[in-house]
Amino acid sequence: GSAEEAGKQFARFKELAKLPGLGFKEIADASLQLQAAGFSAAGAERSIRAIGNALATVGKGREDLMAVVVQLQQMSNKANVVATDLKPIIERIPQVATVMQNMFKTVDSEMISKQLKAAGGSTHDFVQQVIEELGGMSALKWVRGF
Repeated sequence: GSAEEAGKQFARFKELAKLPGLGFKEIADASLQLQAAGFSAAGAERSIRAIGNALATVGKGREDLMAVVVQLQQMSNKANVVATDLKPIIERIPQVATVMQNMFKTVDSEMISKQLKAAGGSTHDFVQQVIEELGGMSALKWVRGF
């Protein structure tokens, strides 16, 4: 990208760094990780906002952001959704289990993989759908536990 685009991205990262518990370095690192996993720059930023907000509602922060992003990146590169990738994410963001239950009517990774394959979807699609759903949920909803 151009210097102008880099400047714009820097400004957007500064805004994201204002989210509770997140820092500029973690946001920049997370963006690079997500883009390496096939996300667009804009998609990575939306994902960071959704993940950051979800982490904040359960009192988590910087270290958890990177741990979740690494797991999401690893999952995106696999043929199937596997429990060993999901478990650390759900431990940090319990709302993900609710999202999966709502989307797939299960939290069982094998069942989700079968549903994805039947629909012609990939693990990358799964990751993007979960993040999108996570981003659509209000922080207030999670704090109140509805």
